[in-house]
Amino acid sequence: MHFTLCDMVADVAQNAFESRASFVRVTVIQSDTDFTFLIRDNGCGISAGVLACITDPFYTDGIKHPGRRTGLGIPFLVQTAEATGGSWSIQSVPGQGTEVSGIFPLSHIDTPPAGDVPGLFRILLMMPDMTGMECDVVVSRTVTDSRGIQRQYQFSRQQLQQKLGRFDTVDTLVLLKKYLESQEN
Repeated sequence: MHFTLCDMVADVAQNAFESRASFVRVTVIQSDTDFTFLIRDNGCGISAGVLACITDPFYTDGIKHPGRRTGLGIPFLVQTAEATGGSWSIQSVPGQGTEVSGIFPLSHIDTPPAGDVPGLFRILLMMPDMTGMECDVVVSRTVTDSRGIQRQYQFSRQQLQQKLGRFDTVDTLVLLKKYLESQEN
């Protein structure tokens, strides 16, 4: 099993859901040359002291995940971006939220494959149920092909649940999967 860029986005996005956010937006922009993501939340934010430490894989505050001795999501983002000639950014204001982004050149031999974006979005749209939080999630995607033709879509968790129902039955999850995959074509 190979780690994909979508796996990385899911791992980093989990931090947003765990920050007591009531709103999380995940944007994925992809072209023939680059894979870009942006995650914004209105959660508790990160202090300057913690922000200075979170790129260290052996740093953990011990609060969010008691007993865990490592935090690998952000360090893996940083390592992958730097190894591939990409870039990353983390901006946060305590009490207001956090923004994390990454840009990865798809032509670099060490860049992981993009992965399954509809699958990523399905996980993210279900995430508040997994964390027990009341949180709206917005996912958006822009794809530009080699001819310069651009396709875009955007959904909120609330919009989709109004159409499909709660994401708590197999039937609803199958419909969600099919719907998200249909947006890719």
